[in-house]
Amino acid sequence: MLYQYIFLLGREPELSLAELRSIFPSVVEFGTFALIESSIEQIESLQNGLWGTIKIGKILASDLKKDQLLTTFTQKVREKSLPWKKLRIALDVFLPSLSSLVFKVKDTLKNEWCSVRVVQHDVWRVKTATTLHEKLISQGLECMVIPSKNGFILAETVWVQDIDSYSKRDMERERSMVVGMMPPKIAQIMINLASKGDRQLQIYDAFCGLGTTIIEASNAGYSKLMASDISSDMVRTTTINAQKMGIQCDVFLQDARKINEKNIASDTVIVTEWMLGKNFTTSTITHAQVLQERRDLAALYSDFFHSSWQNPAIQTLVFCLPFWNIGRETVFMPEISDMTSAWSLDTICKSKKRFLQHIRPAQSVGREIVVLRREKTSENSPVKIK
Repeated sequence: MLYQYIFLLGREPELSLAELRSIFPSVVEFGTFALIESSIEQIESLQNGLWGTIKIGKILASDLKKDQLLTTFTQKVREKSLPWKKLRIALDVFLPSLSSLVFKVKDTLKNEWCSVRVVQHDVWRVKTATTLHEKLISQGLECMVIPSKNGFILAETVWVQDIDSYSKRDMERERSMVVGMMPPKIAQIMINLASKGDRQLQIYDAFCGLGTTIIEASNAGYSKLMASDISSDMVRTTTINAQKMGIQCDVFLQDARKINEKNIASDTVIVTEWMLGKNFTTSTITHAQVLQERRDLAALYSDFFHSSWQNPAIQTLVFCLPFWNIGRETVFMPEISDMTSAWSLDTICKSKKRFLQHIRPAQSVGREIVVLRREKTSENSPVKIK
């Protein structure tokens, strides 16, 4: 049975929407939210596999007026409450003018001998940490109130991003002061873009570095994992990090330009962040240096594309291309068609700029996320590069 859900998108909504569109057949953009029709089973299967989404709410009612909103939420609390136990509640509202609503509900139910405790610490927004630590989904009740064109949407929170498990994994892994680490949330989004949520596929990180992609794939429920690097130090670090977390993974030394030499038995998607070049700062970056980096990296990437295409087990490539901000100018890598003509470009990450981008504040080097596939999988994407 299908229900309507509302997804609260992360800080980079375009990336969040691309991730959702790789998994769900229909995604309706709604400001900083997405409306999706899905089954309970599918939502549960994605518990550890969505990093572009902050919260998911099952829609209880739409087009509510303010008085109806109060009545509907009160009834929901009433249904959840138990006479022998105080019910923890919270109401995540996206308008400050609704901040008193949850306390009005508490006062209303007090007259009915219905015991509740409001646990949100901010007046009108409910922090993810509060949802988790107060166990509002499993033992309490949290709802979201979203303004819409014809009133308000009321949704019961059924999932929240597990920031605690993310922090735990981050603290446990080996690090390097030389090699940069791909943000785990970006790795998770890229995994979904590559696999479309199919956990039977094998995830292969061909530039494994510290093993971030493999760790996040394992946490999301993928069991077929491969990782390689041209550096023996990186192979060792990925192996150590995988062992620390009890992850079974085939980790080996491999030049990514010669992946065609590797025997791969099952359908595989490559999710990787290869070399982004030198770690320039705003004070050291120059136009001449960037153009040289661009030439060197384009040659490496072209060899990688060619080698990957020659290995028929590899179905999809999801990777990051670097771009550089030099003052007011942005320098991009060459067009994909200049580096490869074999793969098909999946337009899921196309944007008005070029591809979806991720860059941290004050950084000179950013990422463009690109998806290439071996063959067409739908009428809309991918589009053959010419």
